[in-house]
Amino acid sequence: MTMTAPKQHSDRLPEGVQYVSVDAIVEQLAKAIEPKRRDVKRTPRAGRQALRALDTEHWPLAAQWIHGWYFHLLEEREVKLSTVTRYGAEVVDDILVAGVDIDFRAFDAVDFENFYQRALDHSHKRKNIGYKASRFDDLHAFGVAKYDFPRLPEPLNSQSNASHVRAVVIHEQVFVTGRDHVLSRAEFDESSRNCLWVLLTVLHRAGLRRGDALTLRLVDLDPGETFWIRVANNEYADTKRGKHRVPLTPLLLPEERDRVHAFLYDRLQSGDPKSALVFHPTGTPRQPWCEYEFSRLYASVIR
Repeated sequence: MTMTAPKQHSDRLPEGVQYVSVDAIVEQLAKAIEPKRRDVKRTPRAGRQALRALDTEHWPLAAQWIHGWYFHLLEEREVKLSTVTRYGAEVVDDILVAGVDIDFRAFDAVDFENFYQRALDHSHKRKNIGYKASRFDDLHAFGVAKYDFPRLPEPLNSQSNASHVRAVVIHEQVFVTGRDHVLSRAEFDESSRNCLWVLLTVLHRAGLRRGDALTLRLVDLDPGETFWIRVANNEYADTKRGKHRVPLTPLLLPEERDRVHAFLYDRLQSGDPKSALVFHPTGTPRQPWCEYEFSRLYASVIR
């Protein structure tokens, strides 16, 4: 069973009405708040008028959220258009483009914190994390007031200033009980349940980051008496992928080794190309588990 992000808009639109494409929405919003037009500086009033003129009735929630925030900055905060443009550049891709199909109304505080943190983790502007975190804090505060979103446990900016790498200690019994619960999840077929069980085991025992485990390929497996795995996309390790290896077998508990080894050897003997993923939904060797949905699953089983 393939995990996909939940859709925000499940209700049918009036006959003949269609959703505006995300690209079109991004373009309309950018044009409304552009600081200059034909080399002439635009006023905040012009920006407000342009935002009012947009037909947002059938926009996804993520787009309405951004639109309302822009208007709030110009109307109530009296921020300059150039500043609004700079603020928007930090959040539009994460909230509107990546989050267009996400039901933010169903999020609790932890869901929001994890969503923002993943966006910060994936940011290429490593020296600007604090600024980006502050923009998320500001946008979320508007969402709390406008859409009754839950408040964050603490500001993202305070977390980013301390450390950008988060870690948590999970009690062994909590992990084992939660992991084994995956085997009874009715929404997955037997093959997917076994795959998720091994994925959670490897993720936890080898100390891999979520993205590293989800993108692990068959070519990254070195079978033998000590089963080695090469860690992909690890910016904290040697940049030469083949030189950073994790000895998996010694990290597994004795009762876990047979099941994990059997799964990995079965994957190696499946006939899939070496570039195929190790962990994937049944029948889709080149389609990884949805990172967002996997995070939600992990949080639910640990809870």
